[in-house]
Amino acid sequence: MIKATDIHFGIKIGRTIDEYCEKYGYKSEDDLFRDVKILYPNISGDVISQMKQAGKRRTKQRNHRKGKEALVKQQTTPEVSLEAQEKKLSDEVIKLEGEHKSLAQTRRGYLAELRTIRSELSRIKAELKTLDEKYERTVKLNNETVVKMNAVSAKRTAKLEELDAIRAEIERNRKITVAVYEDCSLEILEGEQIELQFEADNAAVNKLVDTLACEELPVKQIRVVVKLLEIAKKDPRVEFEFDNEKVKEVFLMFKNQQVPA
Repeated sequence: MIKATDIHFGIKIGRTIDEYCEKYGYKSEDDLFRDVKILYPNISGDVISQMKQAGKRRTKQRNHRKGKEALVKQQTTPEVSLEAQEKKLSDEVIKLEGEHKSLAQTRRGYLAELRTIRSELSRIKAELKTLDEKYERTVKLNNETVVKMNAVSAKRTAKLEELDAIRAEIERNRKITVAVYEDCSLEILEGEQIELQFEADNAAVNKLVDTLACEELPVKQIRVVVKLLEIAKKDPRVEFEFDNEKVKEVFLMFKNQQVPA
């Protein structure tokens, strides 16, 4: 593959495109220009143009020189020969000065581009450093936040458990007042609504009918006593207010004796 120094030297001496291909083994100018574009991705067009122009100038000068040499050969005097040499050297100097000027202009373009790239690199490095520091700070803050979140979550869980326990205790201690009327109907006066409309267990009713304590009570009142005993057994929070003192007396007697309903 051709090198940048080869191209610069070729431009300097006016090497043609065909000579580049022959010297560096390229089958076509397209292959040559492909490598030039790789070497000069940003200014390949300018470099290729300089290569072509330098080759054309050299070809033109070569043809001109051949004509001059033929003319010189026709001259026999030393003065003519010296003038021809002087002209040739003068032309070569002019050509070299033009090439040097062109290369100097190209180099100034490279230097300007290098300064721009260096400035951009400095800016990017500064930004990367700032971003890296910001990233590290954010990682630290995030980790600290996770620790705090876990601590708060643990406290919250403990408080929720404590709250549930307190609510359960409050629920257990919340009084439910049920009125027991003379006609044996029941009504919740205070507290949570519980089931009151159910039939008393017949076996339990028959059992109480045969007791001495219930001999003065009608079956209807015995049935309500059985219901009250069942309610009290299911929910200890329930308190009863009685219109009938005899029903109250029998209920309390069996409740305290824990006679099963």
